[in-house]
Amino acid sequence: MNKQEMRDQIFEVMLQTAVKENFEKELHELPTAKELKDDYELSEATRKEIEKLIKTVNHKSTRRRMQKAAKRAAVIAAIIIPVSMVSLLSVEASRNVIFNAVMNWASDHVNIQYQDGQSSSSVTSSPDDSEIKPRYLPEGFIETEVNQAGPNYAIKYQNAQGELILFRRNPLSEERSFAVDTEHTTYKEIEIQGEKASLFAANEPNGMSYLVWKSHTYSFQLNSEISPEQLIKMAESVKK
Repeated sequence: MNKQEMRDQIFEVMLQTAVKENFEKELHELPTAKELKDDYELSEATRKEIEKLIKTVNHKSTRRRMQKAAKRAAVIAAIIIPVSMVSLLSVEASRNVIFNAVMNWASDHVNIQYQDGQSSSSVTSSPDDSEIKPRYLPEGFIETEVNQAGPNYAIKYQNAQGELILFRRNPLSEERSFAVDTEHTTYKEIEIQGEKASLFAANEPNGMSYLVWKSHTYSFQLNSEISPEQLIKMAESVKK
């Protein structure tokens, strides 16, 4: 190291020492917190500005904590909800509750639509499916008309007096809905072959009654002017 480099280093050290000593001197000369509190009164505007800054800092800190908590909750939900749904759907009883009738009520009718987790390709129709129909018929009624379009099936029954019974069967996988009169009927929840069913019983002697229920694969509907008790008996007899 030559003399010039040594002089430069000595000057740098002396300058740093002088700056440090001067800073400490100025720091000691500042009034204490007690003196500031006793001798200096903040204006109302300054006090409000300080309070505003404190609130802003606290708000940002709280918001950051909430964002972190929300992210943790979202991650937990993303894991738990799918697992819970898979576990729930694995139980047949729970599955039947989830995929059940959706009933949208209006002033004079209700629109019923069944929901099921199966895709349309999961419903396999066979020649025997056409035999899924009521095995009991009220006295005097005979099968007079059958309409089938793929897995959709409708049968009309009639007696000598011209009274009609209409039976419909549709796969749950197809999005299909139908309206039922509620202005002239009374709604009651019953069971058909262990499944929840909706009975809309006519309020008048010659009024139309409706019975709606489902199995694991199909939704069913019976409607007629005959007594609701007879419709229930027909529904209980539906099988291949």
